[in-house]
Amino acid sequence: MSSLYSRNGIYYYKGFGKRLSLKTHNKAIAQKLKREYDKRFMLEKAQGIDIVIPELNPSKALLFQDAINRYLKYKSQNFELKTVRTDTQRLRWIVKHVGNIKINDITVDTIIDYVEFRKKTVKSSTIRIDLIVWKAFLSYYQKRKLINDNPFNLYPIKGTGNKVNYLSLAEIKRLMVYENYNHPWLSGLIKMALLTGFRRGELINLKWEDIRRTSIQVKGKSGRRDFPINDKLQNFIEGLSQNGDYIFHPGKHVDKPLNEDYVSRQVRNVFNELGFQKEYTLHTLRHTFASHLALTGHSIQEISVLLGHTNIQVTMIYSHLQPKDSKFKLPYE
Repeated sequence: MSSLYSRNGIYYYKGFGKRLSLKTHNKAIAQKLKREYDKRFMLEKAQGIDIVIPELNPSKALLFQDAINRYLKYKSQNFELKTVRTDTQRLRWIVKHVGNIKINDITVDTIIDYVEFRKKTVKSSTIRIDLIVWKAFLSYYQKRKLINDNPFNLYPIKGTGNKVNYLSLAEIKRLMVYENYNHPWLSGLIKMALLTGFRRGELINLKWEDIRRTSIQVKGKSGRRDFPINDKLQNFIEGLSQNGDYIFHPGKHVDKPLNEDYVSRQVRNVFNELGFQKEYTLHTLRHTFASHLALTGHSIQEISVLLGHTNIQVTMIYSHLQPKDSKFKLPYE
């Protein structure tokens, strides 16, 4: 059994041989945290995992701004410039409101307060991006044992657990035979996205030199990774015309990559032309690849590696999809 108790206005959790500060004055939040801890500890106990909550060394505690600077230095060395700029902008907003507190003092209350503040001026989609960046920032320091726990583990980001849109087999079949004679690169890029699940930036920056005998070297937002080439993908690549450095290029400019926003608009135009859902975007093709992998029996771990996710929790949005039969097969076959 577990229980809550209050000391000096702060709620504490007691149960499973542990006593934890919930770092909140709000009883409703404390009760929610208690339920989450109960689920976590019951599962760990059932799996035979020794429940250890290490104490944080106060000497290691970082101030928010110092932690941001260190984190952005790491990101700049391992991620694309665009990703670093996004993280810099979002974290700047967060620390401006939250203040330069110690990162181990960031709690669920801190997050809720920030969300309520941002609701006054921006859309929920903007807040969601802020929270995703913030969660990744705290996860970085949790892995390095500079915070005991990530409060986002107890504050699910709205939308991250929702089912994703993905194309049906009938829609995929139509796209696989689609040709655009005004933009020859377009149909090829769409098919490559369906066969690999590559992100937009990974697709438009793909060069012929990245194609190996059995794999494609992908330069993604999470660094480099090798993507295996199966027979279907091999046949597709062999059918492409090699002309210039980039696999997909805007006609005359064979040695320049396509513009990202332009590519997104052209893919949307294709979806509109074929009468697909208005919600479909280029990123839907990535969701389609991953969703059909899940439906054909691939594990979340396999899908995570193929997508280039550094955190398997991101891949869990596909965990609700179950194979329709026990026969293991490749997507779209």
